[in-house]
Amino acid sequence: MFEQIFESLRQTSESSLHLQQEMIKHWSQQWIFAPRGVAGASTDWSRTLQRQYVELVLELLNKHRESVNASYRAAIQVLEQVFRASDARSSDDYRHTVEDLLRRLVETTRHQLESQVGDLQSWTAKSLKVINGGVPM
Repeated sequence: MFEQIFESLRQTSESSLHLQQEMIKHWSQQWIFAPRGVAGASTDWSRTLQRQYVELVLELLNKHRESVNASYRAAIQVLEQVFRASDARSSDDYRHTVEDLLRRLVETTRHQLESQVGDLQSWTAKSLKVINGGVPM
């Protein structure tokens, strides 16, 4: 039972981490050097675009760090609750503790996914604003 819970938490954390890494990889490959290939793009415009892009990437990395920290906090809480489950005096106490644990895992996973989707939407909107707003005349 506990092995399944830990495996589920591990898979969720790995999936979350992989999604964030792929997002960073995709955006960094697509935009970091794009202005250099644009005909007629001024050097100032290119530098400004790269500076703004670097700021966005740093913001994304900070969000990623916060997400990883939240995952570790959730894992620690799950471990603490697992240890409490082993102290259950009856099968009803054990069942209630495990139900609580599963409810907390689902809630944590839902919160992490919602947070990541919100961060992705925000970062995408900011990226598009930088790119669209930085078009040279």
